[in-house]
Amino acid sequence: MSNNQFKIIVVDDDKCTSDTLAEILTDEGFSAVAVESTREVLDLLKEQHWDLIISDVHRPGRDLDGIGMLKKIRSEGNQIPIILLTGFATIEITVEAMKSGVTDFLTKPTNAHKLFTAIRSALSATTRSNQVEALQPSIKNVLGVKPRIIAVDDDRDIQNLIAQLLNEAGYNAVTAGCNEEVSKILQSSTIDLIISDVMHPGGTGVELLQGIRKLGFNIPVILVTGCSMIDMAIEGIRAGASDFIIKPFTQNDLMCAVQRVLGHRSSILMERMYYPTGIIKREEYYPNEKGEILVREYSEEGRLLAELSFKNGKYHGVCRVYHNSASLLAECEYKDGLEDGVSRWFTYEGKIRVEYVHKKGDRISRVDL
Repeated sequence: MSNNQFKIIVVDDDKCTSDTLAEILTDEGFSAVAVESTREVLDLLKEQHWDLIISDVHRPGRDLDGIGMLKKIRSEGNQIPIILLTGFATIEITVEAMKSGVTDFLTKPTNAHKLFTAIRSALSATTRSNQVEALQPSIKNVLGVKPRIIAVDDDRDIQNLIAQLLNEAGYNAVTAGCNEEVSKILQSSTIDLIISDVMHPGGTGVELLQGIRKLGFNIPVILVTGCSMIDMAIEGIRAGASDFIIKPFTQNDLMCAVQRVLGHRSSILMERMYYPTGIIKREEYYPNEKGEILVREYSEEGRLLAELSFKNGKYHGVCRVYHNSASLLAECEYKDGLEDGVSRWFTYEGKIRVEYVHKKGDRISRVDL
């Protein structure tokens, strides 16, 4: 996609600054517009599609600063990439921006190379996310199995303390002292979350993030960081960290971060697998707030073969299977397992051929030939 197909909003309370940056972007082939307030941004987002927002963090006297604007946009369900610029970076501001859903975070003064690298990275990530990607999330915690978490730290006492707190809270935690140990664990078991110190002799938390992404794992990672590691925190954001915990932290800080990340993960992730031709073979939509799961199977021609949806684990849902003509072949509606429900088989014309009614162990069969 060429630059002129990307539309960018530049936000700064200094009109000269925003106009200058918008002009530079336009010269590079982007379609850019400059505004001074969050209200103008929200109005633009309602009017048409935009691909990226670049905003200063500190905008004195405006309705919302950059992070406030970021939170407002995310609260409305808009996942447009947002790059924040600041000349007053602190670890607290960086972490707050990350937790609020920032795409990238640049410190002033910045040069053109860093800016355009960040822009192209943000736009590239958006393009990839709009394509079909194979993810590897775990569905086991939905079905009653404790989420498995790795606690990574070179200090064995800290490893064990984090694991103990997690186990007492109902999770299944294991420990690792370095990135290599994490890789070995991932080869042999399903992991739902990794909590890693940013710095340890066996490799940094950012290197761990980058390594597991290269291996194809989409496991969320929470980084534990000290108050002076601003650059490392920004690197973590770019590498895809799910959350940060700032040292020293409390048990409540740890549990809130874990619950936030696992809850967010279970509401949005999906897995897709493909035939060699690129046609979707199977897709799984993971639980939303209602606990619903949807699984679909497709033929090599892209025709829907079967779909399964269920709530509350596996005890309440619907299963459907289809004819070659895509008409419904069979359907099963069930509650409380298969002890209470209805199963139907259909003709090509959609008429019921056989119907089984399951009611607390009693079965009633109806046949329409």
